[in-house]
Amino acid sequence: MGDVLFWPRTGADFYWGRLADWRGFLTAYLQRHRITDIVLFGDRRPYHRIACVLARRCGIAVHAFDEGYLRPDWITMESDPHWRRGLGKGNLPRLSVGLPSPADHRRVGGGFARLALWNFAYQGVNTLLGLASPFYVRHRPKHPLIEGVGWVRRALGRGRLRRQAQRVQDDLVGQNRPFFLLPLQLDSDYQIRHRSPFDDMAEVMNLVMASFRAHAPGGYELVIKVHPLDNGLVDRSRQVAALASHHGLSGRVRVLDGGHLPTLIGACKGVVVVNSTTGLTALHQRKPTLALAEAVYNLPGLVSSGTLDQFWANPVPPSAETVTAFEKVMADRCQVNGSFYTAQGIDLAVRNIMWRLFSPRGMERLSAPADARRDAAARS
Repeated sequence: MGDVLFWPRTGADFYWGRLADWRGFLTAYLQRHRITDIVLFGDRRPYHRIACVLARRCGIAVHAFDEGYLRPDWITMESDPHWRRGLGKGNLPRLSVGLPSPADHRRVGGGFARLALWNFAYQGVNTLLGLASPFYVRHRPKHPLIEGVGWVRRALGRGRLRRQAQRVQDDLVGQNRPFFLLPLQLDSDYQIRHRSPFDDMAEVMNLVMASFRAHAPGGYELVIKVHPLDNGLVDRSRQVAALASHHGLSGRVRVLDGGHLPTLIGACKGVVVVNSTTGLTALHQRKPTLALAEAVYNLPGLVSSGTLDQFWANPVPPSAETVTAFEKVMADRCQVNGSFYTAQGIDLAVRNIMWRLFSPRGMERLSAPADARRDAAARS
């Protein structure tokens, strides 16, 4: 029903059946309408995973959108599933030759208030009118009502949490304290659930704290930053305190529910992530970064090549040349300057998306008849 709210005009076909019947429905739909392209947001959602499989079999192009790797003025548009091939073989400088710098883009940041409002409206309509679409399968593990309780509780204490975080940040930066930074991701993040060996962030923190206690230099602290979109269902401060006590790190681990991420990255000795886009922000600031799981930037010359245990004593910064080349290649192949949440950003994104689809390079792909693409897919 949230889709009905955001697409009130006529001309849309809605699927109201069961997820188990979605494959058959979509197969017939693609054939009946001779579909050449599929556009979707987030390629790991249940319905979208099935659509991607069918598209590969039928030679249909898929354009997967998501939040930007380069933030805050970019969105992700991945039309070529093989664009990452060759990045890890020392080819980045060669691949980046002649590409413009992503620094030369229009600023369209902001939009958090609209993001929150739209999410509230979408989830609210789905919850209130859920009986109208009883077979809909959500991609998030928690029911919106449960998450809503957490959001309300977190919002009520937001001012206090921000003040606490600012005090901790001022102490860390003002006193020039040596610390490593662990930015948390969401437990519901598909990058955690499908592209990492971890079940949740508690498991990540447990691993990192155990390694930190055994191998980090004395006098260093571990700063854990709560994700700004955390739903508040888990009391992160209490969870961090319990884990720190278990590992004998009370007094050496701090938690921030707030603070300014670029400032913290700039002041820290190194950043540990699972596969968050925060890793790209750290690399952009030339900070030593370690990725614990598969990530688009987990490449030689970017992230530290050693183990987590080795990272604390030897945090190796990225190669400035490699970071610059990687950002150029990524902006060229899968990033679009624009935003989902501001009027200016949406207008800019639409124009850039259309250029990418119908530029000479895009037209070469689109000019192939759908039947030819299906034949090519069958051969491959």
